Parts: sequence; structure tokens; C-alpha cells
Amino acid sequence: MRETQAVRHKLDPYAVILDTLVEITGDPHDGVKKSELNDCAESVATREEGWRHWGNAEKLKLGEAMVRRGATVSAAKVRFNNCPYWRGVRWSQEIIDEGRVTLPDWEAET
Repeated sequence: MRETQAVRHKLDPYAVILDTLVEITGDPHDGVKKSELNDCAESVATREEGWRHWGNAEKLKLGEAMVRRGATVSAAKVRFNNCPYWRGVRWSQEIIDEGRVTLPDWEAET
């Protein structure tokens, strides 16, 4: 298991961070504020993964990793108070339980 994680981390160091924080659903009714994902990713990277630095380059690469997984950035005026958010993404239950993130402020359509 450790060997698998080491190889995975070398190939895509953002995969471990994203797998810890979010689930890519593709559902347009799921959303994660872009600023909160950046903050949480920095925390996981520096505290849990041993990264020494998290700056603008890392934020850009995180965004690229999200796009590779199929997420898109949106800033719909009626969602998240017009703040940019990743559409089709939801927080992991562990992160929700910590209570430090904003959940979507719109009703899911069924």
C-alpha cells in the first residue's frame, strides 16, 4: 500500500490532496468554493503531506488537477454569493464533519 501511494504521489502529488478533500461527482448541483479548496489543500499539503511551500504556482497546479478530473469553475450569481466555485465537486464527509467549509447554498434539484 505504501509503495502504491509513493508512486501515485510521484505521478500526481495533487491526487492525494484531492482524494482527501473532495469527490468529483460531475453533478452540477454539487459545488465547492474555490477559495476554500485552496485553503484546505494548503493545510493538507503542508501539515499532512510534508510540503514545505504552498504558493500561487501550487494553487494553479491544483486547479489544473481539478480540470483534469473533469471539474469546472463557475461563478453563477445565485450560488455561493457570486464567488468562484468548482461545479460538480463535493466535499468529503470528513471535511464536512470538521465544519470548516461552506456547503452549497442552493437546493439540489431532483
